[in-house]
Amino acid sequence: MNNIIKRSFVALLGTGLALQLAACNNASPKLVGEPPRETRKTEGTELQTFNPSVDILFVIDDSGSMWTHQNNLRVNADLFTAGLLNNKFVDYHIGVISTSVQKQWSGAGGGELYGRVPWIDRSTPNGAQVLKDNIMIGTNGDVTEKVFDPLVKALTDPVLSNQNAGFYRPSAHLAVVVITDAEDQSVLYDPLQTTAFLFGLKGGISQKILTYGVIVPSLDATDCSRDSWDKPLRLEQFFDLTKGSYYGLCDSDYGTKLARIGADLVERVGRRVLLDRRPILDTVRVTYGSQEITPDADFGWSYDAGENSIVLGRRILWSDQPLGTTVQVQFTAL
Repeated sequence: MNNIIKRSFVALLGTGLALQLAACNNASPKLVGEPPRETRKTEGTELQTFNPSVDILFVIDDSGSMWTHQNNLRVNADLFTAGLLNNKFVDYHIGVISTSVQKQWSGAGGGELYGRVPWIDRSTPNGAQVLKDNIMIGTNGDVTEKVFDPLVKALTDPVLSNQNAGFYRPSAHLAVVVITDAEDQSVLYDPLQTTAFLFGLKGGISQKILTYGVIVPSLDATDCSRDSWDKPLRLEQFFDLTKGSYYGLCDSDYGTKLARIGADLVERVGRRVLLDRRPILDTVRVTYGSQEITPDADFGWSYDAGENSIVLGRRILWSDQPLGTTVQVQFTAL
């Protein structure tokens, strides 16, 4: 199994390299994999609708040393969700799993989403409180903390289509937030294999995978206690491979950094319209219902050539539009 997954990861990297070489030698529009469903070109037009969505999966350590850290996360959860709740476009699912491979008496483990309401979205009654309840996943879990094995298990059958049914959406971004005071001790999956698995879920479109960690880093300067003597080298490698970020579990500005994770999610999911073709910039027209959004880095839109995306400004004055109104980008392709 290990060799198969590693060959798959190499194949994904090879595909990306082939696309880059083709872009250098071919004047035709560059396509990066299959366009995500929410940005796919409408038949017969160059029109793309912006329906940003993200599935956020917390992987929380449920070993005996984690009660204080779980409570700290619960207390600061509003700082994490503030950006999502204030953004009118992002369609989110948020769920919690534990670092235990086997299901515990508390109901946590086995890659299954935890809680009476296993995941929340915008329509969940009192969703912020439900998330806080789910974060307190308990401290009776496995003493050998595993991040990668339960993560993969949560996103594959039979768990995916049974206990976790409805949470994961193939067209959405996937954000993984790891909270632990220990090194990963997974048996089946290492950082490279887990990265290959996640990228494979999104057809090799790495921008659709977002990863964050709240851990005790190798270079921790806060004298934060680790649940084992091992530095989290496997976790840090995973964040490097996925171009993610991580913060200290005992940092004094913990809440601020948790808010930063939420803000980064909104930035990367809720403001960037990934295009499936290279546009002629003079032909780009961005609208929100009857509102015309003009080119302006802050109050309108700008173009990111590296990502081939339209970036919506942070200070756009959005007009009142009927419920369900979406941002649309119309353009002529090169």
